[in-house]
Amino acid sequence: KAVLSGNPLLLEEATAQKDLQRFRRLERAHEQSQRSLVFQRDSAIETLDRASVALPVLAEAAERTVPTAGDEFRLATPRATISTRADATAYLERAIRDYAPCPRTIGTLGGHPIVLAQKAGMPDGQIRLVWELGDVEGVQISTTVASLYGEADRGLITRLENMSQNGIPALTARLATSAEEAKTTLTNAEALIGKPFPHAGALEQAQERYTTVQTQLALQHQQELIPETAAPTETAGPAKTTPTETAAPAKTAAQQAADRIRATGPGKAPNPVDAPPPVIRQQPPGLRR
Repeated sequence: KAVLSGNPLLLEEATAQKDLQRFRRLERAHEQSQRSLVFQRDSAIETLDRASVALPVLAEAAERTVPTAGDEFRLATPRATISTRADATAYLERAIRDYAPCPRTIGTLGGHPIVLAQKAGMPDGQIRLVWELGDVEGVQISTTVASLYGEADRGLITRLENMSQNGIPALTARLATSAEEAKTTLTNAEALIGKPFPHAGALEQAQERYTTVQTQLALQHQQELIPETAAPTETAGPAKTTPTETAAPAKTAAQQAADRIRATGPGKAPNPVDAPPPVIRQQPPGLRR
């Protein structure tokens, strides 16, 4: 539209507006990046705080771990210590059917208390069971059974053994990796937070340019609204005859008298005022008596 209008100011306005919008988008992106950096910094600090608390706890719990491989398998329950995996599976089946509230400790395996943390129904009719170590936070597994009266999964004992033996070292490794990544994130974020917008000068110039063009357009519009004054009239000069016009010849005194007689009509005396003056003939000086 600016090109078709033929007004150079409209084209200038479109170009200035385009540049201004581009720098404003860059400014918004910079502001969003700054907010993201602040969030990354805060998240990294929280991760380091959690790791500083959890890692020592995990280290202490790892020292309490005892092996369960082969004949070393032991599941200590409130009533007895079970040494075979088959008996342990039967015991877990009875624990699943028990309507005692959760969470509750089922026994001790591999040196750590085993807690049935959650028992809830699922939309498909199965029962979801959550098992976790009672002496550390974040080490757990999830299993399902067809119903409270079904048989426990035969692989449940194996999974509980793996959790007691490998859950703590795995969680420790994850937290240590997260802590190292958080340190790097924190360092990078703190180096970038607070940096000014790199195109601030260009944005200011684009704003001034757009404002100037807008002012010029407004002034132009006001001038277009002022009515034009009437042009001065030309002084009338001598009448000019066209080349085809021919001046009529002057009438003689006799012709003028005849015209007056015709104007008065037949039988009417001419108006003395209109009668031509009498002609006085003078004699030459030598003929006078």
